[in-house]
Amino acid sequence: MFACVDGGFTGASLSCVSKSVRHLSSATRFRSVALCSGSAAEITAFLDLFTPQRRLAAHPTPTIKHLYISLPFFKDLPGAPEALAKEEASFMRGISSLLRLVAPHLETLCLVRCVDTPSATDFILPATSSPTADDKLVFPDLRELMLVGSGLVHGGCVDIAVFPRLTHLQLVATVMELTSWLILAPNLTHMRVTDHDQYAARQVVRSTLMHAARRVLGGPLDFKLPRAYAPETVYVLMGGGLGLGPVLRWYEPRVIRAESDWAGVMKREWQERVGGGLGCWAAVSEHRA
Repeated sequence: MFACVDGGFTGASLSCVSKSVRHLSSATRFRSVALCSGSAAEITAFLDLFTPQRRLAAHPTPTIKHLYISLPFFKDLPGAPEALAKEEASFMRGISSLLRLVAPHLETLCLVRCVDTPSATDFILPATSSPTADDKLVFPDLRELMLVGSGLVHGGCVDIAVFPRLTHLQLVATVMELTSWLILAPNLTHMRVTDHDQYAARQVVRSTLMHAARRVLGGPLDFKLPRAYAPETVYVLMGGGLGLGPVLRWYEPRVIRAESDWAGVMKREWQERVGGGLGCWAAVSEHRA
């Protein structure tokens, strides 16, 4: 079980040793899965492999605890528009089927997609509200969620905790409405927001910190944020005057060079977390230590 934390290589290798080892490792060989090609064919092939394994009565039911998916941005791919639209539809159907299959057991989930699209989490939260909670995709055991280029998109009102046990959330270059996370993940303790432009940064300030201040103070905040002289500058209003102490336990602003290979960075950090490491949260632990 502890060996199958590298994205699938060890699990696949164990299944090739012998029939007995394949049987013994059947419940854990899919514990950690990384799908990196961003193709519908890969998703379909994996579903064709994984789904029958779950139906075999003679084997322990395999479950996926940790999942990494690299998503393509189809507008950047060569080919006829009709073919790309068909490929994208097939890919999204496969991802939706996979997530609905594994959502009850997932503990970590990392989705990486091009920053130019706001709809990478459409398959996590339905585009429209469902009349029944059973039709909504819920992740009851998910502890950590990492999204790159994924906007939180939902057409209806989010009225349930989609991630009831989520504690760690990382958003990279994400089109976001952060106040939604108050309902989506009520037990969130760690949030990292990275690689955002000025507009997105202001949304973080207004939707998150200002909402937190309203909750603490119990009244509306009528003042406006001061206008920054430099386009890259965003004022974050902090301190005792806003009464944010009970809400915001620790805050560290950093100016760093944006990564050029988020797929590689996030996969590495995801693997570190799956293996028991700190990943991107190492800086937080070092600071507190």
